[in-house]
Amino acid sequence: MIQHMRTVPDTLSADNTELAPHAGTGYLCPLAQIPPAQFLNPSSASAILFSAPHAGRYYATEMFAADQLAAASTLEEKGTDVIVQTLSEHGYPALIPNISRAVVDLNRPSFAQDSKLHNILDTGDSGKASLYKSYISAGYGVIPRLDAQRRPLHKGMLESALVTDILALHHTPYHQSLTGMIHHASSHNSQILLCDIHSMPDDHSNRHLPDILFGNLHGVTCSQQTVNKIEQYMSQSGLSWACNTPYAGGYITRHYGLNSAIEDCHVQAVQIEINRAMLETQHRQTDMDGLKQITEQLAGLSQTLADSLG
Repeated sequence: MIQHMRTVPDTLSADNTELAPHAGTGYLCPLAQIPPAQFLNPSSASAILFSAPHAGRYYATEMFAADQLAAASTLEEKGTDVIVQTLSEHGYPALIPNISRAVVDLNRPSFAQDSKLHNILDTGDSGKASLYKSYISAGYGVIPRLDAQRRPLHKGMLESALVTDILALHHTPYHQSLTGMIHHASSHNSQILLCDIHSMPDDHSNRHLPDILFGNLHGVTCSQQTVNKIEQYMSQSGLSWACNTPYAGGYITRHYGLNSAIEDCHVQAVQIEINRAMLETQHRQTDMDGLKQITEQLAGLSQTLADSLG
């Protein structure tokens, strides 16, 4: 039985002119009943693709009780699902998970496992875990150990069987769908761009961050032509923006942008971080005007990039 902790996620109206509120703490249900990721516009031939790996709002009863959801939901990147779903209405393929980040972080590899939370599973890639050592040590491996305020999410160790099920039911299928989306786009385009959408806090190390931050591993996962197009568009957007500092790109940007996963596909990738000050009011309610402004700007940028890739 799914315990509904809030109403079904709202989105833009069909004509993209009205935003509905985003509130609540998510859904609580058994792991096996959490719906798979939503693959929007799977038949689109667009060269621009979207992913929102931290947008999910479903929590497994095997891991959380109702009184734990407020803490677990601090890891959600609220509003990114609305943004990406709206962009899909412009014709872009998009992948939006239902599984919450507190259950599994889809922007981490399956081998980024935390021995303080569960016994390490053999994924065949454990030798690569050193790339993500800092994330794991900080408590934010593929199964997060801490909430956004660095408080423990769980009272004890998780069972290895549960971790196995989480990865098999949600992490692996998400990346299979993402790979399939890339293959489909590559069958219609000589080059494609995967945009991984996130939200970020307003400040980092006591300094304010821009409205939008673009991460491409310091130029490795995007061509200079794409970077130039982004810079040209953003210089006229009226928004503040920057590249790579302090967030240069996570697992999805690295894994797909470096072509480590996709053979015979020319894939570029960029992580797009949206400042939460644009998406939320001071009382942590959805800022409708800010959300609409960001979505419209990303739609315009996407069209510019699609034209350059075409």
